Amino acid sequence: MKIIIAFCCLLMAMPQLKTQTYFRANDLDKKLAQEYKEAQKLIRQYKYSDAEKKLDKILKKHPDFYEATLRKAVMYYDMGLPAKAMPLFDAVIQAAPDYDPEMYYAAAINALAMKDDASAVQHYTTYLEKGSADEKRKERITRELKTLRFRINAKKNAQSITLTPLEGHINTTDSEYLPSPSLDGKSMVFTRRLRGQEDLYVSHRNDGGQWSVATPLESINTPDNEAAHSISEDGNTIVFTMCNNKTTGFGSCDLYYTHFDGEKYTLPVNMGPRINTPAWESQPCLFANGKKLLFSSNRKGSYGGSDLWMVQKTSEGKWGAVANLGPVINTPGQEESPFLHSDGKTLYFRSNGHTGMGGFDLFMSKWDDQKKEWSEPVNLGYPINSEGDEGSLAVDHLGKIAYYASDVATMGNAERNLDLVQFELPPVFRPEPVSFLEISVVDEVTGRPLEAQLTMIDVDKGDTLVFATAERGKLLSALPVSKRLLLNVSLPGYLMHSEHFDTGENFLVEQAQYKEIKMRKPAPKDTRPIVLKNIFFESASANLLPASQAEIQALAAMLKEQTELHIRITGHTDNVGDDEANLILSTERAKAVYTELLKLGIEASRLSYEGKGEKEAIASNDSPEGRAANRRTEFYVINPPSK
Repeated sequence: MKIIIAFCCLLMAMPQLKTQTYFRANDLDKKLAQEYKEAQKLIRQYKYSDAEKKLDKILKKHPDFYEATLRKAVMYYDMGLPAKAMPLFDAVIQAAPDYDPEMYYAAAINALAMKDDASAVQHYTTYLEKGSADEKRKERITRELKTLRFRINAKKNAQSITLTPLEGHINTTDSEYLPSPSLDGKSMVFTRRLRGQEDLYVSHRNDGGQWSVATPLESINTPDNEAAHSISEDGNTIVFTMCNNKTTGFGSCDLYYTHFDGEKYTLPVNMGPRINTPAWESQPCLFANGKKLLFSSNRKGSYGGSDLWMVQKTSEGKWGAVANLGPVINTPGQEESPFLHSDGKTLYFRSNGHTGMGGFDLFMSKWDDQKKEWSEPVNLGYPINSEGDEGSLAVDHLGKIAYYASDVATMGNAERNLDLVQFELPPVFRPEPVSFLEISVVDEVTGRPLEAQLTMIDVDKGDTLVFATAERGKLLSALPVSKRLLLNVSLPGYLMHSEHFDTGENFLVEQAQYKEIKMRKPAPKDTRPIVLKNIFFESASANLLPASQAEIQALAAMLKEQTELHIRITGHTDNVGDDEANLILSTERAKAVYTELLKLGIEASRLSYEGKGEKEAIASNDSPEGRAANRRTEFYVINPPSK
């Protein structure tokens, strides 16, 4: 409406003619001049039919009275008939290109109403070349031209995608939107709007790919609106937005969390004043198994209307300082709906501040570990983005399937609603695929689930990727590719357990990993060794590689927690080479681990070391895999407590 008013006012004040050669209103005879005044009055009164007759009468006698032609074009635009206005603009522009620069501005707006972006670009460009635009309008048109040129190019290079509604019973005649899938893809939390009320629902997918009838999250939903949520990778924690809560809120909208206790989700709890402020906080993205959080807020320090912010938990389990993602991501416009993929570095979000199709578009940015910065956001293109507003996007763990809300299924209906749809994400916009690891931790003797502490570390970079508790003995975690990963499992009173995952060249990312870990307590008659699966040496050497440090530190932590334990470290080799040389090498390697433990503060009286050479093989030496298994470092508890 604002455009229409500005459009009309502009041309109503139009006869600022550039030259005396054009026919002007003053050149009309007295009778037609009166007719022209009456036509303008009728237009202001929205009596378009009568105004059209008077303008046609004048133009029949004076077809070169361009002011009247342009008024007629404006009137058609105002009537919602830009297709009828277009030839009138074109006629004046062709016949009298220097008549008035404002006609190019008006023609551009009319072209936009017809979705004729190319013509709009042409008319806007000519208008700027004429040099009559004030600075404010010039700036706005320049931004609009960037959008139009991007849109034209995006449509020329449209992505080939097919939107498919999720199969089963997840979609209804109401609106479903803001999808948040679990890491394993077996459940989906989303927002449903029913009779104007927004609530959170969950649906589960069976082995056939069918989604179940969604059920409301009763412990979370209230008479107020609950929306804009995120579920942790393991499905145990949901962070969501609640607005205008006068009892527990800090601002207009706050972030709350709820936790699954084994039977239901707990009552929501405000995330506190470090995260929530008197401003607006919303649209969370929870990742790294609940240890990191992205969200959108217009709090103090934002670059624009709303920015993306991040916060992570400290080693004590408390939320640290909230940090703005910076000017590469955030603009003077609005950035919302962040989704960070489980690869930990591919971010999707929506923005109306970066150049796009118009309105809110979806963008992708990647974190550069070396430069410690986000890449310049990339628009996801057409038809993922349209001239309208796009909402939040979520991508599955393999990086192939994207989910968002669309009204494509109800196009043409009297009432349109949003459904959850999926499509295959074009390769150029895909994150790195991740597998996932489902862990079960139990007591070796009783089979009782144990809430052990699990730590996953990238052994080559030293980065901690997961630091979580196996609640009720279970944990679901992302398993990134092209990495060597240590998984350490610890619990007071139990011996440490470690696993090693090499997700490199031969790793099958589509194949989920399942591990049942049976934790052992030290016992008098238990003389079984524990293999340290993340101790690495230089080839044919006792020099420890830096990647071994995480495992050695975990072993030291266990010894510091269980001060009565004494252990013997043993080294083993394969059968390649001389027996005596292998015995010496294995002894030196065991000693290297022993020495590192001393450096970490473990008393020498609690430690010993021994080399076994090649004589205690646990696999055949006839294959590379067998020889690798035989080259190992272990430890024994040599003074288990008596019961």
